[in-house]
Amino acid sequence: MPTFQVLSCFAYSRENNRLHSVLQNGEVLLFNCDTNPCRAVEVWIPQTTDEEVLQIVQLTLAYEKEEVMVTDTVILGGMRNGQICLLEAEQCVMIKNVQAHVGTITCMEGATDIGMTGFKLLETNRKLATGGDDLFIKIWEIGVKANELFDSIFIQLLIKIPCVGMPEHICMYENTISVSTSDDSDKGKLHMYRLDGQESKEIQITTLQHTQDEDHTEHITAIDKCPLLGLFATASEDGYIKIWNRHNQLIREMGFGEPMHGLCFANIRGDILIGFQNHI
Repeated sequence: MPTFQVLSCFAYSRENNRLHSVLQNGEVLLFNCDTNPCRAVEVWIPQTTDEEVLQIVQLTLAYEKEEVMVTDTVILGGMRNGQICLLEAEQCVMIKNVQAHVGTITCMEGATDIGMTGFKLLETNRKLATGGDDLFIKIWEIGVKANELFDSIFIQLLIKIPCVGMPEHICMYENTISVSTSDDSDKGKLHMYRLDGQESKEIQITTLQHTQDEDHTEHITAIDKCPLLGLFATASEDGYIKIWNRHNQLIREMGFGEPMHGLCFANIRGDILIGFQNHI
């Protein structure tokens, strides 16, 4: 790998202890994490510019095969040509790529669901959210159809949501989606939507509002979720971390005096890791 190559997107598999990362040139670099430091073991190079991988997501799919429930962890890529492709799976196949957007896929996220008790996150995924430079957010149902020959992944569009700018960050759990765009005219604004009627297949979109003065004043650099607490968190170049509930209400903000370039919830209790300068 060239020195100082920038890694722009990641997917880590705990089961296989492997890390998939996307390079800025559209290649996918695979690391073996059995050692410290980890070792780069493979580079997947696209054949054409259109096939460059710009986004990557890891999902765990559950399906019934021969009257037994099985799971498979799959790696999906979002390409420059707007297609979703299967990069890696142990059991499943995808017959052909899915044309998700008219143009580049700019963000991808697997939706997290909560178990029936409300106290545990499900380890499998049933929905996928994507954003593209066609200015749409799209929500997909994803699953597997098993037969004697192969276990085939299907991706079916549920609904699409128009955006005021190009989606840059997207985060989803249950039926709630948080989005930020890269447009200067929409700088610092968090958009939140709720999907109702998913069981009846007649999905309705509710836009959840907050007052303009609660938004960040600079671009949002990261969004993450803590589903069991019903929270989203945003980081911004304005030096603030903001915490929102699932109704798009601002409940806390923290100022650090430095541009924030990364953020994630570290656990289900809501502890937060932040990235600024070269620090965590």
